[in-house]
Amino acid sequence: MPHSAHIWTDHREFEREFGAVLRFTHYEKFFRERIERGTWRKIPKGLKDAFANPRDEDERKLREIVGEGDAGEVRALELELFRLRTRIDHAERMLQKKTTEQIRAQALGDRHNATGKLEAVQQRLDDLRRSEALEGDSRVHPGQYAPVMIVEDGRRTVIPMRYHCRLPGWTAIVERRYPDTCHARREDLGKRWSKLFGRRHGIMVVTSFREDVPKRREGRNESVPAEIPETVPLDFAPHPPRALLVPCLWNYSLRSTPEERDIFSFAAITAEAPPGVAAAGHDRCLVSIKPEHLDAWLDPEPQDPQALHAILDDRDRPHFASSQT
Repeated sequence: MPHSAHIWTDHREFEREFGAVLRFTHYEKFFRERIERGTWRKIPKGLKDAFANPRDEDERKLREIVGEGDAGEVRALELELFRLRTRIDHAERMLQKKTTEQIRAQALGDRHNATGKLEAVQQRLDDLRRSEALEGDSRVHPGQYAPVMIVEDGRRTVIPMRYHCRLPGWTAIVERRYPDTCHARREDLGKRWSKLFGRRHGIMVVTSFREDVPKRREGRNESVPAEIPETVPLDFAPHPPRALLVPCLWNYSLRSTPEERDIFSFAAITAEAPPGVAAAGHDRCLVSIKPEHLDAWLDPEPQDPQALHAILDDRDRPHFASSQT
């Protein structure tokens, strides 16, 4: 499955291209619940920064909530930095003393681990404080949140959803046993995904995606397998560059316990990899549909699954160019 995807995170891109609308109530609930649940860091920076220059009162309110969430995350990261620096200082003091080899080895390990974590925390903190946009701001990983366009009350609407679908009837406990439901395999749409296929369709707009593929090593003896397969991240982008309309299946799950929350979640549809992706070492690829099929996909006819499969058969088939990250 894709390691990550570079997507449209700004609702205004959907508005300009597709006439989609933003529902304030969806975004307000989404942001506030991420603050309450402590999952603020799962929101891509690009999705939050879309409200940096609000156009109306609703967007101003959303900007204020984003500011509240970012401020809370900054406080949490600063506290984590303090704890890690304290841990490193303690390890340094232990290394300066005459101690046993076991204690010294433990101190070296603590210093190494804490230093690595400190660098990662500092990077997240720097990203929160940064005002200029970078390419990675609109990159989404499975388990994070992305804007998905659906039809709601007859209008194309953008809703932030988690990139890991909770299927109908599942609880949060059940979904933990199925981490693979961030993607729906084309061949399983009439089986595992039958309660959503033909009923709840959406679109995620993707400009490139990243995969971890096996690293080629010249002269390697293939009869001696490596204990840990080496991989290298590759970015795959359509050539020439353009936005891809990736079909999705989504669900709205009501909480089953007081500790849970109602949640929008989705899965992107995948199929066998085209030649360019397969040649690089990966066997699956995100599907993309043609713009002329957008309305039929977003507002499906449940009683005509063959028409929906025809859309996927007649899908967009771009040439993908790969580059090492």
